[in-house]
Amino acid sequence: MKYKSDKQKDFIEGKRKTITDAIITQLETVSGDDWKKSWFSRGGIPLNAITKKAYKGINWLYLSTLNYKYSHFAGYKQWTEAGYEVAKGVKSHPVVLAQQLDNKKKPKANGTFEKFWMQKWFNVFNCQQLTDESFERYTNKITKENSKVILERDDLVENFISNCKINTSFVDGDRCCYIPSLDKVEMQPIETFESITAYYSVLMHEYTHATKSKERVNRLPNDKHNARERYAFEELVAELGAVYTMQTLGFYNVEPREDHVQYIKSWLQALKNDTDYIFQASTQSNKAVSWMLDQQPKDMQELARPLALLTEGFFLGVSF
Repeated sequence: MKYKSDKQKDFIEGKRKTITDAIITQLETVSGDDWKKSWFSRGGIPLNAITKKAYKGINWLYLSTLNYKYSHFAGYKQWTEAGYEVAKGVKSHPVVLAQQLDNKKKPKANGTFEKFWMQKWFNVFNCQQLTDESFERYTNKITKENSKVILERDDLVENFISNCKINTSFVDGDRCCYIPSLDKVEMQPIETFESITAYYSVLMHEYTHATKSKERVNRLPNDKHNARERYAFEELVAELGAVYTMQTLGFYNVEPREDHVQYIKSWLQALKNDTDYIFQASTQSNKAVSWMLDQQPKDMQELARPLALLTEGFFLGVSF
């Protein structure tokens, strides 16, 4: 991206490096001998504690890597105005808001203006970074307010799958894949999976691949990447899409696929060489998940966007 000054460049690149380094640290915990170690926190989808809106894209990915039991964040001013106190000396976490604005200096013939993207950076604190008194009061408040019945998540996911209307068939063998030439997902028999969560997770991975078709989000490969790099990047997009979709549907204990450990080194090298890599991947995965959510009826969108786990035993409904 273009920068207005060296000061702006240093500021933005510094924030991006903080986010990238956190993700690299998580990826480096996954090895061939320990592939099941989670990349993401178990606190559910990160959301703003005050607005109750879920963080998306790179913010979701970055905040998910942080080592907190609870996934509720807010800015210092937001916490203060809500009556809570952030503990002294704790370190904030950067999040970015990307906005598309009108360029008033470049009007178009139809009376509109050319668009440009602007990034705004904010600092947020997790609810566990509040003082002990504020943290106890906050969690007690949420517990009392929450009366949502735990959903039958299998039914929710089955309806979600059906509404996507992606051609899916079961075949003998031990391979799951998306076939672009047929615009079709092939899955091995459901009984061959260790759990229903594993089955849904793999299916959401393949569905994320399927969104790249021209009729859906039309995700095109990056010409700057060679064939192996393009393949690894698409697998990263699909893996992020699977985790985000599963968390959106209420499944939080989602692990990386065993056969994708081989791509970890490729992702790590790319992240270390280019801080924009993970931003690109999270943007593409977010578009894929958004497309799948857009296929759902309105009442189901309200149900699934998203369910955010606060503690074991109850859920808090959140919408974008």
